[in-house]
Amino acid sequence: WAVAVRLVSWEPDSCAAEIACNQRTRVARDRQIHYNTRLLSIHGTLSPAASTRRISAILFLLIAALYLATLTANYYWDGITFALQIERVATEGRTAALLFHQNHLLYNALGYLLYRGAHAVGFDPRALLLLQIANALAGAAAVTVFYHMAARAMASRYVALVCAVALAVSAAWWKISTDANAYILTILFILICANQLLGEKPRWMVAGLALAAAMLMHELAALFYPVALVAILTSKTIDHKVRFAALMSALAWALDILCYYV
Repeated sequence: WAVAVRLVSWEPDSCAAEIACNQRTRVARDRQIHYNTRLLSIHGTLSPAASTRRISAILFLLIAALYLATLTANYYWDGITFALQIERVATEGRTAALLFHQNHLLYNALGYLLYRGAHAVGFDPRALLLLQIANALAGAAAVTVFYHMAARAMASRYVALVCAVALAVSAAWWKISTDANAYILTILFILICANQLLGEKPRWMVAGLALAAAMLMHELAALFYPVALVAILTSKTIDHKVRFAALMSALAWALDILCYYV
């Protein structure tokens, strides 16, 4: 009886110890899971959409700040010509036809709208500076789109971020992103088109609009069209490939031809 009473008296302590042990085990397991999740997130093998968007926003802001702080003073002569044409139309009453050139049909027109808009709200910058600022923002946006494409292709946010930063600080990219020219806006729209075609849910309308915008910024973007068709025909996420290609092509070329001949 004494032994039985003693065992009974020990049972609550034994249960309490077991409960405490189980709690410690659960806490340790939860901590390990949390640690592993953070470790995977740091190394980029786990890439939830929310984290990708946060990285994209931070990347855009940092790259844009870098470009805006390092606007080039070694201007490409085309950019100076564009800026002078914009100012002549805006301030000297020159004909609007001066804004349209067959190689980059809408680039000067876009710069003109930026110039008039800035002066309408009380700012008085030169057209050259406005074109540089627009290109700096476009260059940062293009790097962000490239990051999205690289993260999806490599399944690694870390690798994608390294590649995007390497692109952003490469000499040629940095130069055209801080100068006044039509190239960086063209590349931005090409990347948007490519990102659509290679994405999980491609949309022919977005791809077509982006391709049309790229060709209207600079006609050399038309060389991307065969690449776009190859991307469509080899895509694993586009079901009706011929229909998709036909709709995208019709939209892009119709807008392009319309702008050139109307």
